[in-house]
Amino acid sequence: MVTIYLKAIKNAAGNGYDLIMSDTNSQANARDHKIIVESGSTLEWELENDSMIQDIVRIYVKVIKPKGKVFKTEPRKDSSSKKFLVEVVETDIELDDKYIIRFIAEDGTKVKIDPYIRVVPPHP
Repeated sequence: MVTIYLKAIKNAAGNGYDLIMSDTNSQANARDHKIIVESGSTLEWELENDSMIQDIVRIYVKVIKPKGKVFKTEPRKDSSSKKFLVEVVETDIELDDKYIIRFIAEDGTKVKIDPYIRVVPPHP
């Protein structure tokens, strides 16, 4: 399982939010919003302790083909926490896709971020 940690920060202009994403593969992805995961992985999005995020509203694929090409299904919210989970497709070629994270910041601002995910074949 790969856990993607989310933390909101005020943007440079101070009039909105950006998202810092880091994961258990030790990738810190402040503004490029790209996560690389191995084929067949399970993904979990989780809030950092000081995330400045009240709630993750929804995570979904931007273009449905039919359910997105990197996720087996639409990410689902774990009913006992604020985490979202999804399984990644199995593939022997690299795949890139864009998806949407909608969240509510601490001050009630609704935010939409569109990060990328790259799925790589498993290492032999």
